Amino acid sequence: MKVVPGWFRTCAHGLAIVFALWLGVHIFAPVEWIVIYALTAAVSATLPAYRLAGFIGLGIGILVGAWGTYLLRDAWNALSLATIFSSDGGARGGGREAMMLVVAALWLVVGSAFRTQHA
Repeated sequence: MKVVPGWFRTCAHGLAIVFALWLGVHIFAPVEWIVIYALTAAVSATLPAYRLAGFIGLGIGILVGAWGTYLLRDAWNALSLATIFSSDGGARGGGREAMMLVVAALWLVVGSAFRTQHA
C-alpha cells in the first residue's frame, strides 16, 4: 500500500476545514446546502486515509456538481464574472455559492481520482 504524498494530505485536510467552516456559515440555510458541504468536508477529511473514500468521493463529487447546478438553476442568468468577484461576493446572484460548488465538485472528483490511483 502506497502512502499518499504529504502535500495531498495537507490539501485534503485544509479543504476539509474550509468546507466545515463554510458549513458553519450556512447553518441556517436549507438542508440541501448543509448536506452538500457536510459530505464534502467528511469525504475530504477521510480521503488521505482510505482508498475507498476515493471511490465514494468520485460519486459524491459528480452528485455535488449535478445537485449544485440544479439548486442554482434560477441564479445562472444573473451570474457573471462581475457579480462573482464584486465587493458583496455576488450574494444577490449566487456567486459565492457557485464558486464554492465548483471548488467542492472539482476537488472531490480530481482529489478522489488521485487517491484511487495511489493505493
